[in-house]
Amino acid sequence: MVILVAFLAKTGNIAGSSIQKSQAKVLTINSFVRSFDSIVGRALQASSKQAIVSSEDYMSQNPTKYIPDFQNEFKEIIYRGQYPYAAYPNGNNLTKMSQLNIQNTLYIVQGVAKDNNIVLTHDPIQPADISIQHISPWEIEVTLNLKNVVVSDNEVPAQREVVWNLGDKTIKTKLYVTDFSDPFTLKELGEDLPIKKHTQLSFGQKSELDAFIASQSFIAHGDGSNFLQRMAGVFTNDVNGIERVLDSSRGTDSKDTKSFVDYYYFGDFNDNQASCKLEGYPGNFVLDDKHKIYYTTSPC
Repeated sequence: MVILVAFLAKTGNIAGSSIQKSQAKVLTINSFVRSFDSIVGRALQASSKQAIVSSEDYMSQNPTKYIPDFQNEFKEIIYRGQYPYAAYPNGNNLTKMSQLNIQNTLYIVQGVAKDNNIVLTHDPIQPADISIQHISPWEIEVTLNLKNVVVSDNEVPAQREVVWNLGDKTIKTKLYVTDFSDPFTLKELGEDLPIKKHTQLSFGQKSELDAFIASQSFIAHGDGSNFLQRMAGVFTNDVNGIERVLDSSRGTDSKDTKSFVDYYYFGDFNDNQASCKLEGYPGNFVLDDKHKIYYTTSPC
């Protein structure tokens, strides 16, 4: 609730202009409080997106293929704007991230508030206050827990007229995997492939599979790896997984290929079933039995 301190309108003792200034102050702060979640949410979103973009940039330029346990490492990356030195060479050389770590973006929010005579304070944040998780194959949720949030009109408690004690606040923002590149393609092929959501949701005809392969797009599939797993180089399935089918030119790679489905092809994941050739495709192009049924409706 709003606590008004030392704001006593005494008839004849307070000029009208003073009352108007105080009323304007209350309205300004109340408006900021009503928009607090969205304001901080936008700051969290900016830092979160840049943390992933910078991570992918780093992955493309350094010998470490992936960022193991990325879901946990994300907390440190967004918090510090860099990676632990021992684990990641040149991890402090992230110019894009250094200015947009969550501590800096929250300072920016505080600075903008101060320019409008609003004082925002909260306990210092820690990496443990941040989490990231999938909420669908195409959506990621980042959560920030802020403790002891106070919005007021003065840095000096005794001189405050308007105070909002917001207590602990949980701020959430949503990211979309289609705003990023596919980590598997980036690291395994050295190609920057933006993730595109395929519009075709059912398969059966060769032309439909041809269009899917040619588009280099992805579908949601519970047998695929989700985006956060891909950042970590984890080639296992997940309910929020995505996948694409590689084109037959990949068959020139010196790999024992079980399937041209991307996470099969790049990883060791397989369903222990024989690879299946497809009619109308080059002899090197194969799918595992499960995906041959999915994409052609016919088993091996």
